[in-house]
Amino acid sequence: AGLVYTVVDCALSGARSTTMERRRVLMVVMVMLMVMVMLGDLFLGVHGGSEWYYCGKDPTSGPPTIPVPSSHKSARLEQVSVLIRHGDRATAGWLPRPGQYGRLQCWPNDTVEWECDVNYESIAGLHRNTTTRSPPSRLFRKLFANNENVMTGTCDVYQLTKKGYAQQITNGQMIRNYYVDKIGLLPAVLTPNNLSRFSIFSDDEPRTVMSAQGLFTGLYPSEVKSADNETLVIDIHTRSQSVNIMHVNPHLCPRIGQYLKEAEQSAAYVKWVDSVLDPLSRKLSDILSATVSGLWTFEDVSDCANAYYCHDMPMYPGIDLSIIQAMEEVDLWDEIYKDSYPDTTTNSRLGIGFLIRDIYLHMKHRIQNTQQEPDFLLFSGHDTTILPFLTAYKMPQQQWVPYASVVLLELYSVQSGQSNASTPYAVRMVYNQQEMLIP
Repeated sequence: AGLVYTVVDCALSGARSTTMERRRVLMVVMVMLMVMVMLGDLFLGVHGGSEWYYCGKDPTSGPPTIPVPSSHKSARLEQVSVLIRHGDRATAGWLPRPGQYGRLQCWPNDTVEWECDVNYESIAGLHRNTTTRSPPSRLFRKLFANNENVMTGTCDVYQLTKKGYAQQITNGQMIRNYYVDKIGLLPAVLTPNNLSRFSIFSDDEPRTVMSAQGLFTGLYPSEVKSADNETLVIDIHTRSQSVNIMHVNPHLCPRIGQYLKEAEQSAAYVKWVDSVLDPLSRKLSDILSATVSGLWTFEDVSDCANAYYCHDMPMYPGIDLSIIQAMEEVDLWDEIYKDSYPDTTTNSRLGIGFLIRDIYLHMKHRIQNTQQEPDFLLFSGHDTTILPFLTAYKMPQQQWVPYASVVLLELYSVQSGQSNASTPYAVRMVYNQQEMLIP
Protein backbone atom coordinates (compact mmCIF):
# COMPACT_ATOMS: atom_id res chain seq x y z
CA ALA A 1 0.00 0.00 0.00
CA GLY A 2 1.48 3.29 -1.08
CA LEU A 3 4.63 1.70 -2.48
CA VAL A 4 5.96 3.39 -5.59
CA TYR A 5 8.29 0.59 -6.59
CA THR A 6 8.06 -2.33 -8.94
CA VAL A 7 10.60 -5.00 -9.80
CA VAL A 8 12.57 -4.22 -12.94
CA ASP A 9 11.45 -7.40 -14.69
CA CYS A 10 7.91 -5.98 -14.72
CA ALA A 11 9.08 -3.15 -16.95
CA LEU A 12 7.41 -3.14 -20.33
CA SER A 13 9.95 -4.82 -22.56
CA GLY A 14 7.94 -6.42 -25.33
CA ALA A 15 8.73 -3.91 -28.05
CA ARG A 16 9.97 -5.34 -31.29
CA SER A 17 13.68 -5.65 -31.35
CA THR A 18 15.62 -2.87 -32.97
CA THR A 19 19.36 -2.48 -33.22
CA MET A 20 21.01 -1.52 -29.93
CA GLU A 21 23.97 -0.09 -31.73
CA ARG A 22 23.12 3.60 -31.60
CA ARG A 23 24.74 5.97 -33.98
CA ARG A 24 27.14 7.92 -31.91
CA VAL A 25 27.32 11.51 -32.94
CA LEU A 26 30.40 13.22 -31.60
CA MET A 27 29.30 16.45 -30.06
CA VAL A 28 31.22 19.26 -31.66
CA VAL A 29 32.12 22.05 -29.32
CA MET A 30 28.73 23.75 -29.16
CA VAL A 31 29.12 26.56 -26.71
CA MET A 32 25.68 28.00 -26.22
CA LEU A 33 25.12 31.71 -26.19
CA MET A 34 23.69 31.35 -22.72
CA VAL A 35 26.97 30.00 -21.41
CA MET A 36 28.57 33.30 -22.39
CA VAL A 37 26.39 35.36 -20.08
CA MET A 38 25.99 35.38 -16.34
CA LEU A 39 23.14 33.26 -14.98
CA GLY A 40 21.57 36.42 -13.65
CA ASP A 41 21.24 37.72 -17.19
CA LEU A 42 19.92 34.38 -18.38
CA PHE A 43 16.82 34.59 -16.23
CA LEU A 44 15.86 38.12 -17.31
CA GLY A 45 12.70 38.35 -19.37
CA VAL A 46 11.49 34.79 -18.91
CA HIS A 47 8.16 35.47 -17.21
CA GLY A 48 4.84 34.88 -18.89
CA GLY A 49 1.73 32.70 -18.55
CA SER A 50 2.64 31.61 -15.03
CA GLU A 51 -0.99 30.81 -14.14
CA TRP A 52 -1.33 28.33 -17.03
CA TYR A 53 0.30 25.01 -16.12
CA TYR A 54 1.21 24.22 -19.76
CA CYS A 55 3.86 26.96 -19.71
CA GLY A 56 5.97 24.92 -17.29
CA LYS A 57 8.08 25.97 -14.36
CA ASP A 58 9.05 29.59 -13.77
CA PRO A 59 12.88 29.53 -13.84
CA THR A 60 13.06 32.72 -11.80
CA SER A 61 11.55 30.86 -8.82
CA GLY A 62 14.55 28.56 -8.40
CA PRO A 63 14.73 24.79 -8.81
CA PRO A 64 11.95 22.58 -7.41
CA THR A 65 12.73 19.74 -5.00
CA ILE A 66 12.83 16.02 -5.81
CA PRO A 67 11.00 14.10 -3.06
CA VAL A 68 12.84 11.49 -1.05
CA PRO A 69 11.45 7.95 -1.38
CA SER A 70 8.30 7.35 0.65
CA SER A 71 9.15 3.65 1.03
CA HIS A 72 12.25 1.46 1.25
CA LYS A 73 14.30 4.38 2.48
CA SER A 74 17.29 2.12 3.15
CA ALA A 75 17.48 1.03 -0.49
CA ARG A 76 20.61 1.96 -2.44
CA LEU A 77 20.26 4.12 -5.54
CA GLU A 78 22.21 2.56 -8.42
CA GLN A 79 21.21 4.51 -11.51
CA VAL A 80 18.81 7.22 -12.67
CA SER A 81 17.27 7.71 -16.10
CA VAL A 82 15.88 11.19 -16.80
CA LEU A 83 13.25 11.73 -19.48
CA ILE A 84 12.44 15.35 -20.35
CA ARG A 85 10.29 17.44 -22.62
CA HIS A 86 12.14 20.34 -24.24
CA GLY A 87 11.67 23.77 -22.72
CA ASP A 88 9.49 26.66 -23.85
CA ARG A 89 9.63 27.30 -27.61
CA ALA A 90 8.36 29.43 -30.45
CA THR A 91 5.41 28.33 -32.55
CA ALA A 92 5.01 27.86 -36.32
CA GLY A 93 1.80 29.60 -37.28
CA TRP A 94 -0.80 28.16 -39.66
CA LEU A 95 -2.42 31.00 -41.59
CA PRO A 96 -0.64 32.13 -44.79
CA ARG A 97 0.43 35.77 -44.76
CA PRO A 98 -1.22 37.55 -47.71
CA GLY A 99 1.27 38.16 -50.52
CA GLN A 100 4.16 36.46 -48.66
CA TYR A 101 4.69 32.96 -50.02
CA GLY A 102 5.92 30.50 -47.37
CA ARG A 103 5.28 32.90 -44.48
CA LEU A 104 2.75 32.07 -41.76
CA GLN A 105 0.95 33.83 -38.93
CA CYS A 106 -1.15 32.70 -35.98
CA TRP A 107 -4.02 35.16 -36.36
CA PRO A 108 -5.31 37.41 -39.11
CA ASN A 109 -3.17 40.58 -39.22
CA ASP A 110 -0.73 39.11 -36.68
CA THR A 111 2.00 41.65 -35.81
CA VAL A 112 3.99 39.64 -33.25
CA GLU A 113 7.71 39.17 -33.89
CA TRP A 114 9.40 36.17 -32.31
CA GLU A 115 12.91 36.84 -31.00
CA CYS A 116 15.19 33.90 -30.17
CA ASP A 117 18.42 34.65 -28.32
CA VAL A 118 19.51 31.01 -27.82
CA ASN A 119 21.67 30.00 -30.78
CA TYR A 120 24.36 27.50 -31.68
CA GLU A 121 27.96 28.65 -31.46
CA SER A 122 30.12 25.79 -32.67
CA ILE A 123 32.98 24.47 -34.73
CA ALA A 124 33.22 21.16 -36.57
CA GLY A 125 34.91 18.31 -34.71
CA LEU A 126 37.19 15.92 -36.57
CA HIS A 127 37.09 12.98 -34.16
CA ARG A 128 34.36 10.79 -32.64
CA ASN A 129 35.96 9.20 -29.61
CA THR A 130 37.80 11.92 -27.71
CA THR A 131 36.71 13.40 -24.37
CA THR A 132 38.75 16.60 -24.67
CA ARG A 133 40.03 18.92 -27.36
CA SER A 134 42.12 22.05 -27.56
CA PRO A 135 40.11 25.25 -27.03
CA PRO A 136 39.04 26.63 -30.43
CA SER A 137 40.32 30.03 -31.48
CA ARG A 138 36.94 30.87 -33.01
CA LEU A 139 33.31 29.74 -33.03
CA PHE A 140 30.69 29.98 -35.74
CA ARG A 141 27.23 31.21 -34.78
CA LYS A 142 24.14 29.95 -36.57
CA LEU A 143 21.51 32.70 -36.85
CA PHE A 144 18.13 32.90 -38.54
CA ALA A 145 17.93 36.13 -40.50
CA ASN A 146 15.63 38.77 -39.09
CA ASN A 147 12.15 38.65 -40.65
CA GLU A 148 13.23 36.15 -43.31
CA ASN A 149 11.67 33.08 -41.69
CA VAL A 150 8.30 31.32 -41.58
CA MET A 151 7.31 33.45 -38.59
CA THR A 152 8.19 37.13 -38.33
CA GLY A 153 11.32 37.75 -36.26
CA THR A 154 14.55 35.82 -35.64
CA CYS A 155 13.16 32.40 -34.66
CA ASP A 156 12.92 29.24 -36.68
CA VAL A 157 9.72 27.26 -36.26
CA TYR A 158 9.55 25.63 -32.81
CA GLN A 159 12.93 27.08 -31.81
CA LEU A 160 13.89 26.93 -28.13
CA THR A 161 13.49 30.29 -26.42
CA LYS A 162 15.57 31.96 -23.74
CA LYS A 163 12.88 31.01 -21.25
CA GLY A 164 12.97 27.39 -22.43
CA TYR A 165 16.73 27.19 -22.00
CA ALA A 166 16.46 28.73 -18.53
CA GLN A 167 13.83 26.13 -17.60
CA GLN A 168 16.32 23.36 -18.42
CA ILE A 169 19.08 25.10 -16.47
CA THR A 170 16.66 24.97 -13.52
CA ASN A 171 16.00 21.27 -14.14
CA GLY A 172 19.73 20.64 -14.04
CA GLN A 173 20.03 22.53 -10.77
CA MET A 174 17.20 20.43 -9.32
CA ILE A 175 18.98 17.24 -10.33
CA ARG A 176 22.29 18.45 -8.93
CA ASN A 177 20.72 19.39 -5.60
CA TYR A 178 19.38 15.87 -5.17
CA TYR A 179 21.69 13.42 -6.95
CA VAL A 180 24.96 15.25 -6.26
CA ASP A 181 24.50 17.19 -3.02
CA LYS A 182 21.90 15.09 -1.17
CA ILE A 183 22.30 11.50 -2.38
CA GLY A 184 25.86 11.49 -3.68
CA LEU A 185 25.08 9.30 -6.70
CA LEU A 186 26.84 11.67 -9.11
CA PRO A 187 30.27 13.31 -8.77
CA ALA A 188 30.54 16.89 -7.59
CA VAL A 189 32.81 17.87 -10.49
CA LEU A 190 32.75 16.81 -14.13
CA THR A 191 36.17 15.69 -15.42
CA PRO A 192 37.48 13.73 -18.43
CA ASN A 193 37.88 10.72 -16.13
CA ASN A 194 34.23 10.47 -15.09
CA LEU A 195 32.45 11.31 -18.35
CA SER A 196 31.70 7.60 -18.83
CA ARG A 197 29.29 7.81 -15.90
CA PHE A 198 26.93 9.87 -18.08
CA SER A 199 25.01 9.23 -21.30
CA ILE A 200 22.86 11.77 -23.14
CA PHE A 201 20.31 10.89 -25.82
CA SER A 202 18.16 13.24 -27.88
CA ASP A 203 16.16 13.14 -31.04
CA ASP A 204 17.69 15.22 -33.80
CA GLU A 205 15.70 18.41 -33.25
CA PRO A 206 17.52 21.62 -32.27
CA ARG A 207 15.14 22.34 -29.37
CA THR A 208 15.66 18.92 -27.79
CA VAL A 209 19.44 18.98 -28.28
CA MET A 210 19.62 22.49 -26.78
CA SER A 211 17.38 21.39 -23.91
CA ALA A 212 19.76 18.53 -23.13
CA GLN A 213 22.65 20.99 -23.17
CA GLY A 214 20.77 23.35 -20.86
CA LEU A 215 19.95 20.66 -18.32
CA PHE A 216 23.51 19.36 -18.27
CA THR A 217 24.84 22.91 -17.91
CA GLY A 218 22.59 23.38 -14.87
CA LEU A 219 23.79 20.05 -13.49
CA TYR A 220 27.47 20.96 -14.03
CA PRO A 221 27.76 24.73 -14.51
CA SER A 222 31.56 24.52 -14.53
CA GLU A 223 34.06 21.75 -14.94
CA VAL A 224 37.70 20.99 -14.26
CA LYS A 225 39.77 21.06 -17.42
CA SER A 226 42.46 18.50 -18.15
CA ALA A 227 46.08 19.02 -17.17
CA ASP A 228 46.87 20.57 -20.55
CA ASN A 229 43.87 22.92 -20.26
CA GLU A 230 41.82 21.20 -22.94
CA THR A 231 38.03 21.57 -23.22
CA LEU A 232 35.65 18.74 -22.36
CA VAL A 233 33.69 17.22 -25.25
CA ILE A 234 30.34 15.72 -24.20
CA ASP A 235 28.59 13.34 -26.60
CA ILE A 236 24.90 13.66 -27.38
CA HIS A 237 23.66 10.46 -29.05
CA THR A 238 20.91 10.72 -31.64
CA ARG A 239 19.27 8.74 -34.43
CA SER A 240 17.96 9.37 -37.92
CA GLN A 241 14.31 10.44 -37.85
CA SER A 242 13.13 7.26 -39.58
CA VAL A 243 14.47 5.14 -36.69
CA ASN A 244 13.82 7.66 -33.92
CA ILE A 245 12.58 6.00 -30.71
CA MET A 246 11.71 9.22 -28.86
CA HIS A 247 8.10 9.12 -30.09
CA VAL A 248 5.62 6.63 -31.53
CA ASN A 249 7.16 5.89 -34.91
CA PRO A 250 5.29 3.95 -37.63
CA HIS A 251 8.57 3.62 -39.57
CA LEU A 252 9.85 1.30 -36.84
CA CYS A 253 6.63 -0.68 -36.70
CA PRO A 254 4.12 -0.22 -39.53
CA ARG A 255 1.47 -1.97 -37.45
CA ILE A 256 1.27 1.00 -35.07
CA GLY A 257 0.52 3.20 -38.06
CA GLN A 258 -2.37 0.90 -38.93
CA TYR A 259 -3.67 1.10 -35.36
CA LEU A 260 -3.65 4.90 -35.58
CA LYS A 261 -5.81 4.75 -38.71
CA GLU A 262 -8.15 2.22 -37.10
CA ALA A 263 -8.45 4.40 -34.01
CA GLU A 264 -9.58 7.38 -36.09
CA GLN A 265 -12.17 5.18 -37.83
CA SER A 266 -13.54 3.64 -34.63
CA ALA A 267 -17.09 4.42 -33.52
CA ALA A 268 -15.94 6.07 -30.28
CA TYR A 269 -13.53 8.37 -32.11
CA VAL A 270 -16.03 9.34 -34.82
CA LYS A 271 -18.59 10.14 -32.11
CA TRP A 272 -16.03 12.29 -30.28
CA VAL A 273 -15.18 14.19 -33.49
CA ASP A 274 -18.85 14.90 -34.13
CA SER A 275 -19.69 15.92 -30.57
CA VAL A 276 -16.49 17.63 -29.38
CA LEU A 277 -13.83 18.37 -32.02
CA ASP A 278 -16.06 19.68 -34.81
CA PRO A 279 -18.18 22.04 -32.63
CA LEU A 280 -15.07 23.60 -31.10
CA SER A 281 -13.46 23.88 -34.54
CA ARG A 282 -16.54 25.73 -35.82
CA LYS A 283 -16.38 28.07 -32.82
CA LEU A 284 -12.72 28.82 -33.57
CA SER A 285 -13.55 29.42 -37.23
CA ASP A 286 -16.16 31.97 -36.21
CA ILE A 287 -13.74 33.73 -33.84
CA LEU A 288 -10.88 33.87 -36.34
CA SER A 289 -12.97 34.36 -39.50
CA ALA A 290 -10.85 31.56 -40.97
CA THR A 291 -11.54 27.89 -41.53
CA VAL A 292 -10.34 25.59 -38.74
CA SER A 293 -11.03 22.13 -40.11
CA GLY A 294 -9.45 18.81 -39.21
CA LEU A 295 -7.24 17.82 -36.31
CA TRP A 296 -3.98 19.10 -37.83
CA THR A 297 -5.27 22.66 -38.25
CA PHE A 298 -6.93 22.51 -34.84
CA GLU A 299 -3.64 21.52 -33.21
CA ASP A 300 -1.83 24.36 -35.01
CA VAL A 301 -4.29 26.88 -33.56
CA SER A 302 -3.92 25.30 -30.13
CA ASP A 303 -0.13 25.49 -30.37
CA CYS A 304 -0.27 29.16 -31.37
CA ALA A 305 -2.58 29.99 -28.48
CA ASN A 306 -0.39 28.23 -25.91
CA ALA A 307 2.81 29.83 -27.21
CA TYR A 308 1.34 33.33 -27.28
CA TYR A 309 -0.22 32.96 -23.84
CA CYS A 310 3.00 31.66 -22.29
CA HIS A 311 4.82 34.76 -23.58
CA ASP A 312 2.14 37.31 -22.70
CA MET A 313 1.77 38.12 -26.39
CA PRO A 314 -1.40 39.71 -27.78
CA MET A 315 -4.15 37.12 -28.22
CA TYR A 316 -6.73 37.40 -30.96
CA PRO A 317 -10.04 38.82 -29.65
CA GLY A 318 -12.15 35.92 -28.45
CA ILE A 319 -9.19 33.62 -27.75
CA ASP A 320 -8.84 33.52 -23.96
CA LEU A 321 -7.71 31.01 -21.33
CA SER A 322 -11.06 29.21 -21.32
CA ILE A 323 -10.74 28.57 -25.07
CA ILE A 324 -7.12 27.44 -24.61
CA GLN A 325 -8.21 25.02 -21.88
CA ALA A 326 -10.94 23.62 -24.10
CA MET A 327 -8.43 23.05 -26.93
CA GLU A 328 -6.02 21.38 -24.50
CA GLU A 329 -8.73 18.95 -23.38
CA VAL A 330 -9.35 18.01 -27.02
CA ASP A 331 -5.63 17.47 -27.69
CA LEU A 332 -5.29 15.36 -24.54
CA TRP A 333 -8.25 13.10 -25.30
CA ASP A 334 -7.07 12.53 -28.85
CA GLU A 335 -3.51 11.61 -27.78
CA ILE A 336 -4.50 9.27 -24.94
CA TYR A 337 -7.14 7.51 -27.04
CA LYS A 338 -4.68 6.84 -29.84
CA ASP A 339 -1.95 5.77 -27.39
CA SER A 340 -4.38 3.23 -25.89
CA TYR A 341 -5.77 1.71 -29.08
CA PRO A 342 -6.58 -1.18 -29.43
CA ASP A 343 -5.39 -1.56 -25.83
CA THR A 344 -2.66 0.08 -23.79
CA THR A 345 -0.21 -2.83 -23.68
CA THR A 346 -0.38 -3.69 -27.39
CA ASN A 347 -0.08 -0.07 -28.44
CA SER A 348 2.84 0.61 -26.09
CA ARG A 349 4.82 -2.42 -27.19
CA LEU A 350 4.65 -1.38 -30.82
CA GLY A 351 4.95 2.37 -30.20
CA ILE A 352 6.75 3.98 -27.27
CA GLY A 353 7.94 0.51 -26.21
CA PHE A 354 11.09 0.99 -28.30
CA LEU A 355 12.18 3.74 -25.90
CA ILE A 356 11.02 1.80 -22.84
CA ARG A 357 13.00 -1.22 -24.01
CA ASP A 358 16.13 0.94 -24.37
CA ILE A 359 15.80 2.26 -20.81
CA TYR A 360 15.01 -1.24 -19.53
CA LEU A 361 18.11 -2.73 -21.13
CA HIS A 362 20.34 -0.11 -19.50
CA MET A 363 18.87 -1.13 -16.14
CA LYS A 364 19.18 -4.83 -16.91
CA HIS A 365 22.84 -4.52 -17.90
CA ARG A 366 23.50 -2.53 -14.74
CA ILE A 367 21.92 -5.27 -12.62
CA GLN A 368 23.72 -8.09 -14.42
CA ASN A 369 26.97 -6.12 -14.51
CA THR A 370 27.62 -7.49 -17.98
CA GLN A 371 28.95 -4.19 -19.30
CA GLN A 372 29.79 -0.77 -17.98
CA GLU A 373 26.61 1.24 -17.58
CA PRO A 374 26.40 4.94 -16.71
CA ASP A 375 24.98 6.23 -13.44
CA PHE A 376 23.03 8.94 -15.24
CA LEU A 377 21.10 8.70 -18.51
CA LEU A 378 19.32 11.67 -20.04
CA PHE A 379 16.67 11.28 -22.75
CA SER A 380 15.60 14.60 -24.29
CA GLY A 381 12.31 14.48 -26.18
CA HIS A 382 8.84 15.93 -26.47
CA ASP A 383 5.39 15.97 -24.92
CA THR A 384 4.64 13.16 -27.36
CA THR A 385 7.47 11.22 -25.70
CA ILE A 386 6.33 11.57 -22.11
CA LEU A 387 2.56 11.23 -22.58
CA PRO A 388 2.73 7.84 -24.37
CA PHE A 389 5.34 6.76 -21.80
CA LEU A 390 3.00 7.49 -18.89
CA THR A 391 0.05 5.97 -20.72
CA ALA A 392 2.05 2.77 -21.25
CA TYR A 393 2.15 2.30 -17.49
CA LYS A 394 -1.58 3.04 -17.21
CA MET A 395 -1.04 6.51 -15.84
CA PRO A 396 -3.31 8.54 -18.13
CA GLN A 397 -2.95 12.20 -17.29
CA GLN A 398 -5.63 14.81 -16.61
CA GLN A 399 -3.41 17.48 -18.12
CA TRP A 400 -1.07 17.81 -21.09
CA VAL A 401 2.68 17.56 -20.52
CA PRO A 402 4.02 21.06 -19.65
CA TYR A 403 7.18 22.51 -21.12
CA ALA A 404 10.37 21.21 -19.43
CA SER A 405 8.58 18.30 -17.73
CA VAL A 406 10.76 15.66 -16.10
CA VAL A 407 10.28 11.93 -15.51
CA LEU A 408 12.81 10.27 -13.20
CA LEU A 409 13.31 6.49 -13.23
CA GLU A 410 15.50 5.46 -10.31
CA LEU A 411 16.98 1.97 -10.09
CA TYR A 412 17.46 0.73 -6.51
CA SER A 413 19.03 -2.33 -4.96
CA VAL A 414 16.93 -3.41 -2.00
CA GLN A 415 18.87 -5.45 0.55
CA SER A 416 16.90 -8.44 1.91
CA GLY A 417 18.93 -8.86 5.06
CA GLN A 418 19.76 -12.48 4.19
CA SER A 419 23.40 -13.11 3.33
CA ASN A 420 22.67 -15.89 0.83
CA ALA A 421 19.74 -14.17 -0.92
CA SER A 422 20.03 -12.48 -4.27
CA THR A 423 19.62 -8.72 -4.20
CA PRO A 424 16.20 -7.63 -5.42
CA TYR A 425 15.94 -4.48 -7.48
CA ALA A 426 13.19 -1.94 -7.68
CA VAL A 427 12.31 1.18 -9.66
CA ARG A 428 10.86 4.46 -8.43
CA MET A 429 9.14 6.78 -10.89
CA VAL A 430 8.80 10.52 -10.24
CA TYR A 431 6.92 12.79 -12.66
CA ASN A 432 7.28 16.53 -12.12
CA GLN A 433 8.22 16.06 -8.46
CA GLN A 434 5.36 13.60 -7.77
CA GLU A 435 5.95 9.93 -6.97
CA MET A 436 3.96 7.71 -9.32
CA LEU A 437 2.58 4.31 -8.39
CA ILE A 438 3.74 1.81 -11.02
CA PRO A 439 1.01 -0.83 -11.48
